[in-house]
Amino acid sequence: MTETAAAPSARRDAARRWTVTAAAVIVFWAMGWTPLPFVRIEWLHDALLDRLLIRGPSLLELGLTPIVAGFLAVELVALAVPALRRYREGTRAERAGLTQAAWLVALALAAVQAVAFVRWLGEQTGPDGGGLLPRAGRLELAALALTLVGAVALVGVLARAVDRFGLGDGFAVLAGASLLGQLAAYVLYELRGVASAGQRIGVLWLALAAAAMALVIRALHAGGRTGVRVPVPTCGLVPLALTAWTLSLPYALGPGLSLPELRGAQELLERYGWPGHWALAVGFAVALALAFTSGAQVRAAWSAARLGEPPPPASVDVAIRAAHRWSLLLVAAVAAAPLAGGFVRASFSLDHLGLFQLAAVIAVVMDVAAEARARRRLGPLVPAFALHRVYAVEPALAALGEAGIPAAARARYFRALLHVLAPFAPIELLVPAARAEEAAAICARIARPEAAPPAAAEVAPS
Repeated sequence: MTETAAAPSARRDAARRWTVTAAAVIVFWAMGWTPLPFVRIEWLHDALLDRLLIRGPSLLELGLTPIVAGFLAVELVALAVPALRRYREGTRAERAGLTQAAWLVALALAAVQAVAFVRWLGEQTGPDGGGLLPRAGRLELAALALTLVGAVALVGVLARAVDRFGLGDGFAVLAGASLLGQLAAYVLYELRGVASAGQRIGVLWLALAAAAMALVIRALHAGGRTGVRVPVPTCGLVPLALTAWTLSLPYALGPGLSLPELRGAQELLERYGWPGHWALAVGFAVALALAFTSGAQVRAAWSAARLGEPPPPASVDVAIRAAHRWSLLLVAAVAAAPLAGGFVRASFSLDHLGLFQLAAVIAVVMDVAAEARARRRLGPLVPAFALHRVYAVEPALAALGEAGIPAAARARYFRALLHVLAPFAPIELLVPAARAEEAAAICARIARPEAAPPAAAEVAPS
């Protein structure tokens, strides 16, 4: 095919992929605003803003929680069982068994959650004293539960459509859409009423935080001078989420359990405030950086890449130490960002969990844009191999480049930020279809260096 003939085909493929991705997001959002059948929604407030923020029970009431929990449970089992560990990373065919098991667990969890939610819903009453389910018979309750489980399955169909025909990882795109909706609802709520200087400062603070985070996510790769690239942050932004969840635990459990230890934790949180929160986030960052990106693991991955001039171990160690330092600085800066909102007298700002959500949304947007550029530059691409270990992506790309195989990494920014919190979104290496089998063999030796054949036994790239 000539270059002039290929250009219109590439444009059509790009338009189709953008359309599929946008359509999946729109359908996902529409599901979030579609009320469940049999449920009275008259108790919603009459104001338009309240209708936007208080939507009542919807098709997406369970959200992505069953899917995330299902994939996380299966990945943890595969990590713990040596016989299954090798299937965590590989081609889609190799991972098919784990994927099917994850979906079975996800749908089972969705069924349990749906039944519990429907029972709870049947016991609730609206402001007028009437029940939210006027017809709470067994048939109606069963239909509601099946509807909720079906909605979770439909989310899987949408994600699969994005994977095959759209841009970006399907679940990552939908997770980003969900988080974007939550952030938008929060900002709209804070901007209600008469505009004030504090609100304008809050919007400016949010825009600056988003821009700075996008620049940092894109630019930070340590070890450039040594030839070894280690993705930063090595701990992801998981410390922010863990900090938020840890801080909320005493408040969530204290009233119900009334334990002296929890009351003491509440007093400590109130006494030390943001400095204590910041120290907790940095502490999590140190522990997770060492757990997620150890020197031995990174050295093994770069050694398995078998480049023409492999980097010496000392260079790898220098790159890892630099990556850890940059990671701690990044987490420390982001963890201190909520303080800046108070200093500039913004009427609202994001806490640790909000900043984590904002970073995830930005990462999804950057991943989708990066894949679109790669497909425009490299032509048609297919998934060759899936990686869960973020540090293995750079040596895999370097080895593919050494073999003359053009490649792009799907969902690399999103997974680098979420690490273990996103087992549903592996980093897939996309290559031309004609080189997919060869690329999979190269990536396999990096993902599983202990099982790689000796260098002399390898087949030279065609």
